[in-house]
Amino acid sequence: MGLGISYAPQTTIKSQALVNFVAEWTKILIPPTAIDQSYWMMYFDGSLMKKGAGVGLVFVSPLGVRMRYMVRIHFPAFNNVVEYEALINGLCVTIELGIRWLNIQGDS
Repeated sequence: MGLGISYAPQTTIKSQALVNFVAEWTKILIPPTAIDQSYWMMYFDGSLMKKGAGVGLVFVSPLGVRMRYMVRIHFPAFNNVVEYEALINGLCVTIELGIRWLNIQGDS
């Protein structure tokens, strides 16, 4: 009854199997490059208060997905400066997200 077969569990993942797994799933998770030139929307506003200033940003993708960002400004500023900071920070986020086509809407 002893056929000389024994079982030994594998304790580590071979590196090539892990590389193959990552390579296979990375292709699926990366969105395809957009060929159409659909525009994103960016809405920005600055807020000046007694205790400081802040910036609000909302990005809306061509598919309607909303992303919200808030930035606190840690230096004294006038209302127009806060509005400019909102726009500049919004453009920095746009670059980081890789957005190429953007409509911008502000209230100033």
